[in-house]
Amino acid sequence: MKKRIVCALLINLIFSSLFAQNRVGFFAAVSDSQDTSTIKLTEDLYFSKASLLPNVNVVDYRNRNFSEKDLSKYSDVTYVFYPEIQEEGTGWICTFHGINLATKKQFSLEKKYDLYYKILMDAKTDIENFLISMEPSSSNAESAPAVQNFENISIDNLAGTWKGENFIDKIMILNGGRGFIIFESGASMNISVSVNQNHIVVRQNGRTNPAFFPDVPANIVLQNIDSAEPIVWNLEVKNLSTLEGQKYTMQENSGNAEFTQVPVIWKKL
Repeated sequence: MKKRIVCALLINLIFSSLFAQNRVGFFAAVSDSQDTSTIKLTEDLYFSKASLLPNVNVVDYRNRNFSEKDLSKYSDVTYVFYPEIQEEGTGWICTFHGINLATKKQFSLEKKYDLYYKILMDAKTDIENFLISMEPSSSNAESAPAVQNFENISIDNLAGTWKGENFIDKIMILNGGRGFIIFESGASMNISVSVNQNHIVVRQNGRTNPAFFPDVPANIVLQNIDSAEPIVWNLEVKNLSTLEGQKYTMQENSGNAEFTQVPVIWKKL
């Protein structure tokens, strides 16, 4: 119980030290897109994620567009924020804009998404990191020691985009304990995710695809694909952006297939 309290206090301490008594004015999204319903959905998503951050007081200005000439009108907020959401072919470009009114320093962060669902997956992490970057003392916060013991981790803490293994493009963990893995080859694997204190188990769901073993010679994979066991990851939470452990998967051993443990590290993007 003491460890859980310490973890919660340390996590909240970073935000309380950065945003205590500070207010973030959240203005309407800017876009040239004709897909107004998607733009509004994304704007509301970012607002919701910002409002849920501990010790961040978000002021709702979504009914107006921000203009620099009106800066003097917003003395009730410490920071100005608005998203810019543009279509690019079949994908999207999301740019965060912010101003620290005390220093007049301007900030921006652009990310490109080839698929819309990736915006949904990254929203919480993206807006959290951007708001921290606007605070002058954020460099001090980044140097704070990482919390090593997490005993109250939930799926919501893990939800987002992860990376770290060779031949894997992205690992997506969704709320509710589901997710999927996208390989560099384009193949995808459905996964289930369970949490027990700081121990994470990720299991392959569905049929096995030869593309799940890109580091094993193709002839060995094809000879053993029908009897291949589901891939399982047993991971420990090192901090809120790092998972480390073992992957139970097929490997090549002296020309034969062998299911064994392989060390892995996942990093949250």
